[in-house]
Amino acid sequence: MDQFLKSKRDIDEVDAESDQNLSVKKCTSKKAKPRPTRKYDDSYRSHDNPLPVCLVCRMKMANESMIPSKLAKHFKNKHFYLQDKPISYFQRMSEQQQKTASSFKSIVTVSDKAQIASYQVSELIAQNMKAHTLGESIILPACKKIVSTMLENEAALKISKIPLSDDTVRRRILEMSSDIEKNVSGNKLHSSDFALQVDETTDITNKAQLIAFVRFINENEITNQFLFCKELSVTTKGEDVFNILNDYLDKWQLSWKSCVGICTDGAPSMRGLDIKNLRREFKRGLR
Repeated sequence: MDQFLKSKRDIDEVDAESDQNLSVKKCTSKKAKPRPTRKYDDSYRSHDNPLPVCLVCRMKMANESMIPSKLAKHFKNKHFYLQDKPISYFQRMSEQQQKTASSFKSIVTVSDKAQIASYQVSELIAQNMKAHTLGESIILPACKKIVSTMLENEAALKISKIPLSDDTVRRRILEMSSDIEKNVSGNKLHSSDFALQVDETTDITNKAQLIAFVRFINENEITNQFLFCKELSVTTKGEDVFNILNDYLDKWQLSWKSCVGICTDGAPSMRGLDIKNLRREFKRGLR
């Protein structure tokens, strides 16, 4: 019995050693055969357009179509009549298409000077309180006639690129207004004391509007600047006027300590603004 168990144990040990040897051989065989490395060319990343485009039909194909066999298949099926053309023919076609695209881009693209001129004309329209359609209907045609008469037609074509449509002029005015407000309320009033002039008026639609002007020192000069125009939607009491004024100062983080004076026209609502609210706010700011 002991001999049988001993021989069986020897057989198991031999089998384990053979399995271990096989596994070692497999590992060594795998290590012995290195995996093939793929070559990568940096020029693959230099393409401006990742999708292939046919020069003849301008068809955009999938990225998988970069395989030469698929490109040849498309050329034979779609443009078999060009198979006898030399490579120089397609090179000239590519150069011609690039020239056409660049010329079209130069025609459509608005230059920086045209953008500046658009802002300047929009500013003139806003200062003179004219209709926004004036730029496209009168100013632009008049400028084209003057330039074509005094200079050349090429200069008139450049003038026609200035964007002066109704929506463009409106957008320019809003952008300039926002920039002026940010420059005055967000920057200059933080470093100087200021005085306010407030008045309540009614527009052509019978809506009450609160208009505020500010006076401050800018580079050793006294500057008067329009501050804001807000609608009084509910009532025109002194408390409503003060709340709008106070919210505006809080929006731009301006302190009442920097306000050295306020001027009104003496109307009942303005007197309520002076007596009820301003004294309290001045005392609060001086604490």
